[in-house]
Amino acid sequence: MRYTGKTSWCKTFYRWLATLNFGESGAQIAFTEYWQAVSVAAERVARGSITKTGNAHARRLLTEAAWNYRFQPRIGYRAQRRAEDLPQAIRDVAWKAQLRLTGRFAKLRARGVQINKVCVAVARELAGFVWAIATAQAKLPQH
Repeated sequence: MRYTGKTSWCKTFYRWLATLNFGESGAQIAFTEYWQAVSVAAERVARGSITKTGNAHARRLLTEAAWNYRFQPRIGYRAQRRAEDLPQAIRDVAWKAQLRLTGRFAKLRARGVQINKVCVAVARELAGFVWAIATAQAKLPQH
């Protein structure tokens, strides 16, 4: 029994798995339990598709900013000057974001993911870091 389709873990593959019969009841039960466990795990970690909800301007800005994470992480002179007046907690989150997002961009590209999809995935994570910076700013004492 060998799957002859082009891609596994698709609808056709799942239909093929459903046709398998191992004859012995213990083997069939074990297979069915493993198959159900994999199906439940796939449903639990699956993410929805990218939607066009929310602020279009913010989405565009995040996507445009995400393109810059294709380069090595660094803080340029002008960015250093702008950051001088920022609290250290915010600078720490920003640097953590830069390291994480450049690494994510590189890993997704290395896996052969289409460049536009890579950019959207990185933009989504960037939105999380923007949220983290806003939250950190709100916790700081105001002068």
